[in-house]
Amino acid sequence: MRIKTLASDRFVIVAVLVGNVCPVESFIASRDKQTRVVGAGFVQMLNYIAEHGFQAAPSHWSHEANKELGIYELIKGNFRLFYFKGIGNQIAVCSDVTRKAGRKADSAAVQKAAKYKQEYFDAQEANTITWVENDEAE
Repeated sequence: MRIKTLASDRFVIVAVLVGNVCPVESFIASRDKQTRVVGAGFVQMLNYIAEHGFQAAPSHWSHEANKELGIYELIKGNFRLFYFKGIGNQIAVCSDVTRKAGRKADSAAVQKAAKYKQEYFDAQEANTITWVENDEAE
């Protein structure tokens, strides 16, 4: 599994890569004005969480998207950044951002995050995580 750092301080926020693309970074770097504003909000949230941890973050920022699978979502307007809790100081492993369309979490995004979660823990156990530097990913 390939991951890259999105925010780092006392804690580390990482994201999965799909091929050479980081879906979360792609969303944040969008040229669409609304998406750019939401992306900037997610960056501020991730930086705050990296510095202070989830326990210091406002409770309305995040909640469980699927308790059974251990998948969470950061909330910014009607957008959701899906993540799961990692190992050690990697307190969030981000998988994707979607626009919330209904009352429940996007089941496809939850299943994708659950798949990445399994791959992440398998790769941690096998010591096969590859860290990608910012200039290596698109």
